[in-house]
Amino acid sequence: MACGIFYLLFTQTPPKNILNAILHANIPLLLFYIVLYFTVVMLLDVWALQLALSRFVAKLNYSETLLMRGATYLLMVINYNVGQGGIVFYLKRTHEAPVFKTIGTLLLMTVIDFSIMLFLALVSVFFNDIQYHNIALKPYVYTLAILFYGGFFIWIAFWLNFKKPFLQKLILVPWINKLVHRDIFYAFKEASLKDYLKFTLLRLPLIVTIVAALYLMIHGFYSHVPFSKIFLYGPIVLFSGAIPITPSGLGTSQALFVEFFKSSLTSPLVTNGTLTPSEILLAGGLIGAFGNLTLKAVFGLYCLSKKSKDLFTPPSP
Repeated sequence: MACGIFYLLFTQTPPKNILNAILHANIPLLLFYIVLYFTVVMLLDVWALQLALSRFVAKLNYSETLLMRGATYLLMVINYNVGQGGIVFYLKRTHEAPVFKTIGTLLLMTVIDFSIMLFLALVSVFFNDIQYHNIALKPYVYTLAILFYGGFFIWIAFWLNFKKPFLQKLILVPWINKLVHRDIFYAFKEASLKDYLKFTLLRLPLIVTIVAALYLMIHGFYSHVPFSKIFLYGPIVLFSGAIPITPSGLGTSQALFVEFFKSSLTSPLVTNGTLTPSEILLAGGLIGAFGNLTLKAVFGLYCLSKKSKDLFTPPSP
């Protein structure tokens, strides 16, 4: 799939044109952005992950969580969700953590991440009349927000009132009682409003950094795209990378990166006819992706060398 997508991309934008675009970029600035992005995202991700897993699964300190997360970066090179599975495997082997309790905690964090991304998109269309191929996007984003946040608040309200008498009659139904007591719902059942607020505030700077990094890759080519477009389309680009279609979203993310931003990119390099928006975007997307994957692989190998022996050592009684 990745080869097929790249074949289509390189048919529209030949590799020699992409190389030419890279030669016109501010390479030191791009490398600085890539290292800065990797470091900030890793530290923020580990911080939130350590607090969430310690709250619902097993007590972890920051250094152990850092090494565990770093080791799973090798799996994230294949796919983001495979990397999440690595966390489940690690905690099962080292802390005897129930598999579905860990999955439920990671699912809770994923839902919070999506709610933040949708909020950024909502703010973008609220202040800007954004169109895609002459189709106004505001009504669609509003509809999605109403459906998601409405369902999310009902879901939270159910678990916050889980032990109230008026819900106990419903829960006494055998199949419902069996379902709600499964480990996968443990984090939702135990989470308080304070937990939701805390984890949202912890993940907010992380999500903003991830989305804003798309702008940095464009800025490294002396180019600009309005932030309203970045925060509207950025989450879609990121979600495409998490879907298990290609390794680490290679190809799918770059294709959408070009499609969504080529009409709004401005640059002196485009004005004087040196490069096209598609060449800049594809070059920036590829440099960002391969730079991030390289850092993940190197750091992942280091962390795995530190923790691999623990993965296959039965936990002490």
